[in-house]
Parts: sequence; C-alpha cells; structure tokens
Amino acid sequence: MKKNVPIYQNAAGPVPISMTNDYLFKALLQKNEKVLRALICSLLHLKPEDLWDIQITNPIILGESINDKDIVLDVNVSFNT
Repeated sequence: MKKNVPIYQNAAGPVPISMTNDYLFKALLQKNEKVLRALICSLLHLKPEDLWDIQITNPIILGESINDKDIVLDVNVSFNT
C-alpha cells in the first residue's frame, strides 16, 4: 500500500446501504454540521457566514430505523441579520 493513501480509496465490495436511503442522509447531516451547513447554504444561495445557528429538532438514534421509508429531518436555522 502506498504511503499517505487513505484506506477508503482502496475499498471494494458491496455497499450494505443504498445511496438513496433516507436514513443515510439524515445520519450524515445529523453527524456532520459542516455538511448540513453547506447543503443549506447551497439550497438557499447563502454564504456559510450568513447562518448563525443550525439545530436538528428530531435527531435519530444512529443505528436504528435504518430501513424506515419515512424519515423526516426537521431543522431550525438562525440567520445573521
């Protein structure tokens, strides 16, 4: 293995969760505020500094409900004004 090559670049095999799984996206957005902030800014055509605070009001328990079809992400966003 080459030095300084991240392990994920050498990953192989089936992905156990479909990339269209609602749980996957909610878990990612709940776990990583930077990704959530970037998504909100992209959708609303804002700069990251335009957002003051982001709160997820209905967090999931990671590892549960992985096959649920109805997963809703409720987000409260405060803007710098």
